[in-house]
Amino acid sequence: MGKSEKENMRRPLLRRDLLKHLVSSIVVGMAFAGFAGRSASAEEACADPAKLDSGAAGLRASLNYVELAPDPAKTCAACAFFAAGAGLCGSCQILNGPANSKGHCDSWGPK
Repeated sequence: MGKSEKENMRRPLLRRDLLKHLVSSIVVGMAFAGFAGRSASAEEACADPAKLDSGAAGLRASLNYVELAPDPAKTCAACAFFAAGAGLCGSCQILNGPANSKGHCDSWGPK
């Protein structure tokens, strides 16, 4: 190990380092979710991920929110925290924003 590598190991973790890791994790997680599960078409998406602020995007990523639930019995429409809206979109109390009625997250609870 070189001198600079040892210095980096002793350097305290800075806020910008944490943010870089968080953003990287979110991007990787979103990419993995797109490959691993069914993906929603543009007309099914209720919130544009590119327009979400980092807090909302981080919350969705930490709860593993997807636009189309892998289990049809555990959709947002059947969740206690979901309020129906126009079309497929509604509002989620946990996500504090829009959610797809066909979606799912780890905080799902039956009505």
